[in-house]
Amino acid sequence: MLKKFIVHYLWIAALVFALVVFTDHKIMPGQGTWNMLELRSVDFRFLFKRQPTNSASKDIALINIDEKSYKNINQPIIFYHTYISEMIDFLVKSGVRVIGLDIQLPSISLEERVKGGYDSVYTKAILDAKRKGVDVIIGFSSKESAPLWTYMAAAGQNNLAVFNLTQDKDDFIRRQELWFEEGKMKYDSLPFLLANKFSKSELPVPASTILIDYSLAVGIPNYPFDEIYRLSQEGPDRQGLFKDKVVIIGTLFTHEDKHPTPLYYSLGPDKGKRTAGTIIQATTLNTLLSKSFFHEPSSATGAIYILITAILSVFLCFNRRPISAGVLCLLEAAAILLVSIYAFNHLYVIRLTPLFLAAFSSYGMTTIFHYYAEEKHKKLIRSRFASYVPEKVIEKIINKDIRKLMEGESKELALFFSDIRGFTTYSENNKNNPTRVVNFLNEYHKEMTEIILANNGTVAQLTGDGVFAFFGAPVEFADPVLAAVKSAIEMRQRIIELKTKWREFGIEDLKIGIGIHFGDSIVGNIGSLKKMAYVAIGDNTNVASRIEYLTKEFHETILISEVAYERVKNKVIARPLGQAKIKGHTEITVFAVDGLLEFVSKSAAL
Repeated sequence: MLKKFIVHYLWIAALVFALVVFTDHKIMPGQGTWNMLELRSVDFRFLFKRQPTNSASKDIALINIDEKSYKNINQPIIFYHTYISEMIDFLVKSGVRVIGLDIQLPSISLEERVKGGYDSVYTKAILDAKRKGVDVIIGFSSKESAPLWTYMAAAGQNNLAVFNLTQDKDDFIRRQELWFEEGKMKYDSLPFLLANKFSKSELPVPASTILIDYSLAVGIPNYPFDEIYRLSQEGPDRQGLFKDKVVIIGTLFTHEDKHPTPLYYSLGPDKGKRTAGTIIQATTLNTLLSKSFFHEPSSATGAIYILITAILSVFLCFNRRPISAGVLCLLEAAAILLVSIYAFNHLYVIRLTPLFLAAFSSYGMTTIFHYYAEEKHKKLIRSRFASYVPEKVIEKIINKDIRKLMEGESKELALFFSDIRGFTTYSENNKNNPTRVVNFLNEYHKEMTEIILANNGTVAQLTGDGVFAFFGAPVEFADPVLAAVKSAIEMRQRIIELKTKWREFGIEDLKIGIGIHFGDSIVGNIGSLKKMAYVAIGDNTNVASRIEYLTKEFHETILISEVAYERVKNKVIARPLGQAKIKGHTEITVFAVDGLLEFVSKSAAL
C-alpha cells in the first residue's frame, strides 16, 4: 500500500507543490499572483484576532476635531491656530509626554494676514512645549507641501514626520511604511516617530514596513476637540487624562480622510465601513508601542508548508471516492484555517491562499488520476471477464472492491463441473476431420455457457469437452447452489432439444455428466501478465471435479454433494445414492438430481 502511494500518487503532490510555489509570492511587498485573495484572508482573520494583553492603548489618546467640534467652534480649520496652540499648552501642563499633529500646517506665512498673528502663535506654543521637555511632532504629506520653515525650526528637524498612509493594491490600509526617503533625506512616519519619542529611543522593528494590528484599534481614548478645549479653559487637567501619554491631534469627519481597512469587516455597518486616518495612525502607534509585530514565514518555510499540505491532501484522497475524499479535503482546509487563525493570534501570518490552492489542486488532480486509473481498471475487468460472465454481472463487478477482485479473496461458492461422455472416442473417430470436432465444441460450448451465464454463473475454464464454472463470485447472490442446479437441469434439457443438431456433427446420443459441490474456495485472477484467468481453487474445487467423475460410475447426469443438497433440498427432486469414495478425500454422500420442485408444481397445475 505504501509503495503504491509513493509510486502512483506522490508525484501528484510534487507537481502541485511545483505549480503553487512557482506562482506564489510573499504578501508583505503587496505583490503576488494570489495576493488579493491573501489580503482578504488577512482581513478575515482579524475577525478572530484577540487584543494583546500588553496593549499600549492606555498610553495613547486622540483629540479629534469632529463635526460637532467644528460646528461649535464655527471656524475654518485653517483658523484653529489659537485653539490648537492653547490645546498644546494645556496638554503640556497636563503632563503629556509627546504630541503629534495629524493636521497639515500652512506652507506659507499667514502672520501678516491674520489679526493677532498666526505663525508666531504656533511657534510660541511649540517652543514653549519644547522648553518644558515635550516634543511636538509636525506631520506633512510631501516635500512640496512641507510646513513653513518657522514651524520646522521651532519643532526641530528631528520632529518632522510624514503622515502618509501605505495602501495595498485594493486601496486598503493594512500595513504602514515606517520611514520614507526623499533624495538624501529620510523622514519617519508619524506613528513611528511618536513611538520613538515616547520610548525615548528608537524602537527595534522587524522590517521597514509592518502589518498594522487592528485588534489594537479598540480601547484607545478618543476625545472631541471642543470638549477638551472647554476643559482646558476651566483650568489644569485634574482627571489626569493625558498624563505621561502620547496625544495625536487630528480630524474626524464623516466624509474626509476615510480609508478601507480590515475594520471594514469587523466593526460592521453600524460603525461605518471606513476608518479615519487619525484612527489608523493611532492604531499603528499602538502596534509599535505594544510591539505587536506580525511575522511571516520565509520563502523556504512557506514552501515546506505547501509541500506538507499537498502530500497530506494526496494521502487523504488515496484510495477514496471523490465525495469522501472531497469531504476530507474540506476538513483539511478547515483545519488549515483554524491553525492560521491560531497562528494569527500569536502574530504569525501563514499564507492561506497557496495552502488552500495546494489542498484543492491535489484533490482535483488526484480525482482526475483516480478517474483515468479506474477507467483503465474497468477496461481491464471488462476484457478479463467478458468471456465468462454476463454483461449485467460485469457492471456489478466494476462497482466492487477492485483490489479484492484482482488480488483474490475467500468465498463460499457453488462449484460446477461438466463433461461430455465418450468424447475421447468421438474425437479419435474424427481425427481426420478436425474441423468437425472444433465446430461441434464451439456449438456445444456456446449453448452451455449461455445457460450458465443466464443463471449468473462464472465460466472459469473450457477444457476441451469440459466446463468449469462457479456461482457466487465475483458477485454474490441469494442462492448460488440453486442457480448451479438450475443451470445443470437446463443444460440437460437443452441437449435433448438440440438432438437433431448434434446429428449434424455425427453424434447420435449426446450425454453429459455434471457434478456440483458447495464450500469455501479462493477466487481471483491467476496467471501471468500475458495470460490471466479468474478462477476458483482449493480442496472443494477438487471435490466438485471428483463428483462430476462419479456420474460415470452411477450412470447419472447430475450429481450433487450432501453439502450442496442441504441448501436446496426444499427446492429440488433428488435421490440419495449413498456414500462415494473421493480420491484424496473422505467418503461423501451424493445425490442424483431429477428436477426442480417448482417446475414439477407448475406442470401438475397445468
